[in-house]
Formats: sequence, C-alpha cells, structure tokens
Amino acid sequence: MADGPKMCPLGEACERLQIPPRTFRQLMTDFAGLVEGPRPSGDGNLQEISEASVERLRRIVELRARGFSNDKIREELFPEAAPPVEAVAEVAVAESVAEPAPGAAVGDEAEVAPPPPASRQVEAAGGRDSLHRHSELLNGLERLSNELERSEEKRVEDRDRLLTALMRTQQEIQHLRFELVSQASRRARKKKGFFARLFS
Repeated sequence: MADGPKMCPLGEACERLQIPPRTFRQLMTDFAGLVEGPRPSGDGNLQEISEASVERLRRIVELRARGFSNDKIREELFPEAAPPVEAVAEVAVAESVAEPAPGAAVGDEAEVAPPPPASRQVEAAGGRDSLHRHSELLNGLERLSNELERSEEKRVEDRDRLLTALMRTQQEIQHLRFELVSQASRRARKKKGFFARLFS
C-alpha cells in the first residue's frame, strides 16, 4: 500500500512560514483552489497540511514580501490556473461575432468592437488607485506643513512674550535698586546732618 503525501501539523507550518494563523487563513482564502487546504489528522486531533502546500505557501510569502500582488503571484507560481489575458479577449470577440444580433440576417456582417483588454482595465484601476493615494499623501503633507507653520508661529509668540516679561522684570529690579540706593543716601545725609547739628 503506497504512502500518502507527507503531512505537517498546521501550527508547525505557521512557525516554519513565520506567519500567524490569521495570515495563513487569509492566504488560503486568496489562493483558494490553488493551494490544498488543511485537513484533519489521522486521529482527528490536529489539522494538517501537505508538505507540497507548505512549499507553495513559502514561495507565496516570499513573493509577497518582495511586493508582488496576488495576481502577479498567480501568474508567477500558477500560470496553468488561468489562460492568458489575450486568449480570453480573443474568445470573447469570437463568441460575440459568432452570435448575430437579434433581427439581423445570418449573412449580414456585424461590426463588433472588441472589449478592452483586461490588462488595460487593471492598469486603469491601478492608475486611479495610485492617483488617489498620491492625492491623499499630498493632502497629508499639506496638513503637516500647516500644523508645523502654526507651531512655529506659536513658538515665536511664546518667545516674544517671555522676552517682554524678562525685560519688564529687569526694569523693575533696576527701579528697586535705584530706590534702595536713594533711600540709603537719604538716610546717610540725615544722619550726617544730625551729627553736624549735635556737635555744632
């Protein structure tokens, strides 16, 4: 009796792939049908996944880390899973030409505009997303710039207030020193006049 595929416990697979269970479940959803999902172990106590599936997931995780999108990963790892975009467009055009429009004679030639290639639709959607992200980044930078400008203005205002308060304090100290010197001078003159009158 031939042995089945080599299996790996689900927890061990996540450790080997260095991904949390949540990410594992997301990968199984994103690549459903392309990667064999886990199944109960022989005793039914654990979930297991085949070593071949672990290897496929490892390559998926590596490509994601390099910035590949899910579509690019499918094209890279599972080219047999989807026909080329050009072939899909050609089939759609052929089917639309093969079916005459209602009320048209069978021998009539109908002009059929081929649908735009799926790659162009994807590029257009990606361009819109890119423009939207670019606009959001510009708005965020403008907000940060305005906040920085307001913060700088407030810092300058606070500095000016502190300098004004410091100058006033110095003026008051000088005024108090002048008053103290004047009082001491008056007391010295009075004392001198008193002794002068006393011994005159």
